[in-house]
Amino acid sequence: MANSLEKALSILDLISEDKPTCTPEEVAEVLGVSRTSSYRYLKVLSDAGLLAGRLDGDYGLGSRILELDRTMRLTDPLFLRAQAVMGELSDRFGENLLLNSYYGRTMVCVAQFWVNAQATNYSRGQRLSLYRGAASKAILAHFPAHRLRVMYRRDAAEIEESGMGMTWDQFRRYLKQIRDAGFASSASEVDPGVAGIAAPIFDGDGSVLGSLAWAVPTSRVEEKRAELTAEVIHAAQAISAGGNGPR
Repeated sequence: MANSLEKALSILDLISEDKPTCTPEEVAEVLGVSRTSSYRYLKVLSDAGLLAGRLDGDYGLGSRILELDRTMRLTDPLFLRAQAVMGELSDRFGENLLLNSYYGRTMVCVAQFWVNAQATNYSRGQRLSLYRGAASKAILAHFPAHRLRVMYRRDAAEIEESGMGMTWDQFRRYLKQIRDAGFASSASEVDPGVAGIAAPIFDGDGSVLGSLAWAVPTSRVEEKRAELTAEVIHAAQAISAGGNGPR
């Protein structure tokens, strides 16, 4: 039962911005099942509203996705708590702010306040590797050591390519520096010419929930780096505690 559920849900990974639909044939090939079974999995997801059949026989995202997105916007505590904080802070500094969460090895943008929409292509609903950019690294640095070890064994090549270390010890020390500093920074790792400054957000038990991040053109980040860093740390701490954030 669990295996069938995992297979059905994995079909959603076949759909992306670049490839908005999938076919029963693709599902059968990727899952390693018969075409009859692929139709059965597609029917389960379609009945749940997560997928919808198209006139050409392909399948795309269903209307239930829209309902879930609306429900999240109206009820998600992290999203709601951060709204006032992000709006005031973004307006005051005239820079872009992003709220981010994660699942697995992926970071996802939950919300953004744009002052300069051309500064970055990263926006709500987009996902990014946890090994790229300040917003991701501010989250990654607060994962438990045992989880980081598993990630390193699996993703050592990607971690080295990201500049986070060629060995486990280097990777561990890199993340410790971020934890000790209370923030992460990057330059041109997500978008060319854009710097990131991010601080982690925690739940009541001290587990990392996500991050709050500036996306600032590198041409002007140095002139206010210290103030941007202090403010994003304070705002992230306020969101973690359920406070109002900006001073």
